[in-house]
Amino acid sequence: MNIERWGLFEYKLNSPTQYENPFRDVTLTAAFTCEAGTKTVEGFYDGDDTWVIRFMPEHLGPYSFQTASSDSALDRRTGSFVCIAPSAGNHGPVHVDKQYHFSYADGTPFFPLGTTGYGWTYRPEEVRTQTLTSYQKYGFNKIRMLLTPKHFEGDDAQGDVRLVGFENLMEDMNTFQNNMISFAAALKTLEIIDRDALLQNCTEIGEYFVMRLKKMQAHHPEIGDIRGIGLAMSSRGFCRKEGCIISTRSAL
Repeated sequence: MNIERWGLFEYKLNSPTQYENPFRDVTLTAAFTCEAGTKTVEGFYDGDDTWVIRFMPEHLGPYSFQTASSDSALDRRTGSFVCIAPSAGNHGPVHVDKQYHFSYADGTPFFPLGTTGYGWTYRPEEVRTQTLTSYQKYGFNKIRMLLTPKHFEGDDAQGDVRLVGFENLMEDMNTFQNNMISFAAALKTLEIIDRDALLQNCTEIGEYFVMRLKKMQAHHPEIGDIRGIGLAMSSRGFCRKEGCIISTRSAL
């Protein structure tokens, strides 16, 4: 079997044992080995007595793997495949490049353009497909959505669907409200900010961003004042139209 570099290898396993909670009661991992070393990934329960392991090879050449599981039917299963060159358009995963930029694994620059689709996961399939088609048309390559749903009312067929207010703030489980999920998310966010020194990173990137904007400002008089701190910044722009000067302000 051939799997292209940065592609997807998927391995499915079955067990006849019945569990009260197969998501929690079974452990499953697989160790993938190639010339560059060994990487271990976790498997997951996929329903219908089936567990799945997914792996993305990063190095060309032969791979072998072996599973380890608390379930004997899933344990010590082995296999192999060959990682071949990636196909056209497969540039690999995105990572930070030169501290201030993004690029794909093969060095191709990546320019993030994001928008929101908060209730996307809870909308009808036709609406989800239409949304992705529209985003793709305008070049979006990143979507932010909610883990837990908002409330909708109306009729999809009539195009009359809208968000409605929350009836019980402690029971409406999303991170915009004062409930236990919000509290847990806030605490974890603070932990990550401290662990990864994000405030320092924000300051450094903000200073770099302002420096580059001011260099642009020297050559583009339509860029007005630049103000703010860290990455919370705004800039005033000017354009001339029919003899008038129009002033606009944008948050950055």
